[in-house]
Amino acid sequence: MKKSEESYIGWLKLYNRLNLSEVGLKNAVLGEMKQSGLPVPPGFFLTTEAFEEVLGYNNIKDRIHGILSRLNPDQLEAMDQASQDIRKMIEFNGIPSELESLIINRYHFFSQHHSEETEMPVSVRASPVIQDRADMFLGGLFESFPWVKGGGVIPSVLKCWMSLFSPMALKTFLKSGISLGKISISVCIQQFVNIKSAGSIFTVNREDQDATKIIIEGNWGFGERPFTGDDEGDHWLLDKSTLEIIESEIRAKKREHIVDPERGALLQVEVDPDRQAIPCLNHDEVVEIAKLGRVIELHFGKVEEIEWAVERNSPFPENIFLLQCRLGDR
Repeated sequence: MKKSEESYIGWLKLYNRLNLSEVGLKNAVLGEMKQSGLPVPPGFFLTTEAFEEVLGYNNIKDRIHGILSRLNPDQLEAMDQASQDIRKMIEFNGIPSELESLIINRYHFFSQHHSEETEMPVSVRASPVIQDRADMFLGGLFESFPWVKGGGVIPSVLKCWMSLFSPMALKTFLKSGISLGKISISVCIQQFVNIKSAGSIFTVNREDQDATKIIIEGNWGFGERPFTGDDEGDHWLLDKSTLEIIESEIRAKKREHIVDPERGALLQVEVDPDRQAIPCLNHDEVVEIAKLGRVIELHFGKVEEIEWAVERNSPFPENIFLLQCRLGDR
């Protein structure tokens, strides 16, 4: 490898928004939350330098840029083909052996210090980095793997890197006027949380933009929100100053997302009838999550959405974790 180990890999708790060019906004905010003592699961980052090392391996970077330079956002078929060609190239090229060993060794060290297992389950998540626009948040376009162990770590990391060149990502970059020569990607490898329920915190009332209120939404399982109507999940409105619950709406939660450990993917399943009308949070959990939302808003200023999760087997309040924070315009 051309640079020091620290250039390619580092602990989540050591990064913040001063490191946008290394880990991107999504990961930098996650690291800053961890630094601030907030309940973020531990983990480590692969920086943009690690991705650049992969692109430099066998000199595939120039070949990729050659393909990208010919793209037109209106030529969807050509874009799909370019995406397929680039992702196959990255997958076939693989990772330099020294870098792969570095990732595997860090994963095993991490496992031994945070679990009784030599190969603990982790979540693997991508964070894009745009030169000159490093504070730009691009959510939902890139791969995320919620349950990965051992030999699955390297393939998951590769898929995260490859997702930078998905058809939707390429179209978004081109439509936004982002030079494809200025894009890179970081990956977060983080302790897996065995989630019982999950959802979002909004530090303003989205209906009337009342900044004196906090909204918490949640559902059983991993908090995916593809549902409408009666399946939207539970809803709480709190006074931001007193943390008093002003209103709560407990809805019929008919479906949830759970992890399939064999595939490391989320499955949508039916919720048992006797759980559908039970709140996915108790009173103390609602208040504690709102309190965390208030702390995050005070730290960052305006925030758009905060993702929370309740771990299945831990006691309160150690069972509450924060998984992501999207910053709003300031």
